[in-house]
Amino acid sequence: MRLNIKMTEIDNNELTIGPRCCVVDTSKGRFETPSRALSSQEAGPFLKTSLTWMPLVNSIYEHYRTFTLQDINELMNRNGTMKNFISKISEIKSKHDEKLSLFYPIRKNKGITFKDKDIRTLIDLQYLSGFDLITVPDYWPDDCGIKEILKKYEKLKREIENNLDTFLVPYVRLNRSPNEFETILSGLIKMDFPIVGLEYYSPLDKYYPNLRKLRDFSMNSEHTIFHASKVSPRYGRSKIKLSNLHALGLFGIDTVSRGAPAAGGGTQKIESIRRFSPKSLGVLDKSEYTQDEMWSVKDCSCPLCNEKTVAEFYEDYSKRPNGKKKSPIFLASVSKVHEAFSSYEEFKKTVKHIHKNKYMEEYVPSKTYLSSYAKSVS
Repeated sequence: MRLNIKMTEIDNNELTIGPRCCVVDTSKGRFETPSRALSSQEAGPFLKTSLTWMPLVNSIYEHYRTFTLQDINELMNRNGTMKNFISKISEIKSKHDEKLSLFYPIRKNKGITFKDKDIRTLIDLQYLSGFDLITVPDYWPDDCGIKEILKKYEKLKREIENNLDTFLVPYVRLNRSPNEFETILSGLIKMDFPIVGLEYYSPLDKYYPNLRKLRDFSMNSEHTIFHASKVSPRYGRSKIKLSNLHALGLFGIDTVSRGAPAAGGGTQKIESIRRFSPKSLGVLDKSEYTQDEMWSVKDCSCPLCNEKTVAEFYEDYSKRPNGKKKSPIFLASVSKVHEAFSSYEEFKKTVKHIHKNKYMEEYVPSKTYLSSYAKSVS
């Protein structure tokens, strides 16, 4: 596996916030950051809705799977479980073999920790499933100190690079204390990991110190990129309407992947389903579009919107094709696919503006919610 990272551009060295550009050269192709990975939570709805033949062209594919300790135990102790897991993963992953692929195990609850044997099982699952990169989450037991964690990552890095001919992506949780977060990040960068993973936590302002530290590391890490997994589109109880995926670039995070917990779609109403707005970078429901005077606006040209107004989007996709009853679940799925297309295009625009040294000067002011958030943290 080839994986080379090279930082090429910073929008403005004098600013304390803002993104950078890196070139990522891999065995599967070359792309620039900031970029947005395609997650299985979007790729699955894309297959199920079957509303367009236009392919999703993201350079990275990230597969999510929620785990319990029982799942891990069965992988190790029950014949056939590993095979079943691999088959399930392949149903979606096989459709995106041209993309750089990685895997992220989501804990069923935050009390779950992984011992060394659990980590080994997850590594085997990823290798046998054919993922290009091997990830290890920051689910270490509470009695595992920072020095010990770094030693474990260092040992795993050596073993994976030597024996599996690929690269380890070590993770650190965004909700760690600032001192722990800084120490782990610093240690991982010194070990020359090409990609460092971040397990995202909401709300953004709660973990502001860690995001600030991350931005400083990012601007000084020429051969390491930072990838955020499990990023919710928007924190449900926050007044901040900005897409979290687009906010993270301000703190030097290079690639992101949407991975919100599954919502109870059956209990939702059509009016409460949120949709990504490329015009403002907000993630908005019907009432919020109305407040922004955007309900009757054509704000997107992705294959699903195809110059529809926001109102027409909600009307046309509130029912399944040929269906008679309204289906919030279907609308939520379509909204995810729309976001996968539309948000990816916005990241491409971000790269162009960084190359022109105009991201903070031109792009940010043109996006209502990104602009207001940038002012609040600059």
